[in-house]
Amino acid sequence: MLRRSASLVALAGALQSLPAGAQVPSTARFVYVLGPGTDRCPDEDTFRGEVLARLGFDPFRPDALLVLEATVERGPAGLRGSLQRRDASGTVLGRRDFVEPRDCAALVTRMAVSASIALNPVAPRRDGSLPPPVTVPGPAGPVGPAGEPGPAGPPGPPGPAARCERCTEAPSRSHFGVHVGLGVLGLTGTSVGATLGASIHVELRARVWSLGLEGRLELPTQTGLQPREHPRIETGTTLGTRLSLATASVCFHRWVFAGCFLVGAGLLTSTITDASGGLREAPSVPLYLSAGLRGAVEFPLGRALGLRLRAELSSPLVSVGVRATETGFPPATLWVTPALAAALGLDLRVAL
Repeated sequence: MLRRSASLVALAGALQSLPAGAQVPSTARFVYVLGPGTDRCPDEDTFRGEVLARLGFDPFRPDALLVLEATVERGPAGLRGSLQRRDASGTVLGRRDFVEPRDCAALVTRMAVSASIALNPVAPRRDGSLPPPVTVPGPAGPVGPAGEPGPAGPPGPPGPAARCERCTEAPSRSHFGVHVGLGVLGLTGTSVGATLGASIHVELRARVWSLGLEGRLELPTQTGLQPREHPRIETGTTLGTRLSLATASVCFHRWVFAGCFLVGAGLLTSTITDASGGLREAPSVPLYLSAGLRGAVEFPLGRALGLRLRAELSSPLVSVGVRATETGFPPATLWVTPALAAALGLDLRVAL
């Protein structure tokens, strides 16, 4: 009887040492996803810092069984956020959605507060101060022969103060992403007539800037040469050109908009064909160099997919001309690249 009474006394003392409503804090493996068009949103380190400041300890562990996933996306009506908790088997334990018209920082702060409460139900106080530390005592030791508690048992899980030893460790995480994509373009000024082209690109993307490399191949286009303009040219002679271009870009991003500086280098292939369809002269392949600007708008289609509408203006750094050469006659210029070229394109992009 005395042994049972002593055990009850020890248990009551342990319960009184916990603040009212306190529960053991949870740990979780954290996954943070920023969708297309959210490059100006706070990064993962900022989200972790918001949670840490409210709890007083770092609840995120790579080996935790619980998974907490925070997702921020841009939709037609503004910014959308979601918090989802899953167990080790992938079963969804809970989900909460958030909506914010424009302010992504405010959205992430609301999500961090909700995550803090989910991981530690002792909510932050209204004045911003932290709640009392949650301390979980170890189990009571055996009861002595005189009815008094014996030596304390093994210590319980470490409380927030112990776990906060890792609070100052800054996680080393990369804030860069790789985007790849395919595109179609309509172009004028790079060939003897308006034409279409296809492109493939890869881009190293940070929050507010990106570096890109693109390869473009245009469809060949032709134009008829008039004998009255070129007396040595027979009726039915045509001039065809096609540009193959590699372009490097440096872009700066804000919300869904981007502005880029472009530098390109490629080969401008030209052919002169007579009325019978035979080559009048061997094809020439002069070097084409250009510089220009791009404006783009990105439309997210999900976490990884997106469309990009872009418009470009460029100018050749050196004029490239197509000339006819015949024995006994001086070279005759048939066509020269315009001073300005324009392109309008649509790209399908994937974030790796």
